[in-house]
Amino acid sequence: MNEKLGPWTVRADMRTDELMILDDGGQRMARICGSDGYEPDNWEASFNERLSIARLMAAAPEMLAACEQAVLIFWNMLLENYGEPDEWPLYDAQSIVVYEQLRAVIAKAKGES
Repeated sequence: MNEKLGPWTVRADMRTDELMILDDGGQRMARICGSDGYEPDNWEASFNERLSIARLMAAAPEMLAACEQAVLIFWNMLLENYGEPDEWPLYDAQSIVVYEQLRAVIAKAKGES
């Protein structure tokens, strides 16, 4: 995985109908292509959908970093409150579920699942 993640921004090129995700040095990290000259019936909705996707992609490095911090906080909280994982009580299932969800999404983002 690329060690230089974020911050990323989105730039729209209305001339080519493309959205680009750029790193802080202006290097293109990803491109979301438009309609290639074809004007769909609902161009604005199509553009807005692609813009939402581009914004989510641009936020991904920061979301990953936040998830990694949160999983450490959950791990430490669970260890401090309950000891080793096999001793974690069932009555705090919500914290355990969130902890496992965070671990799964981090693994997915890093291509480890």
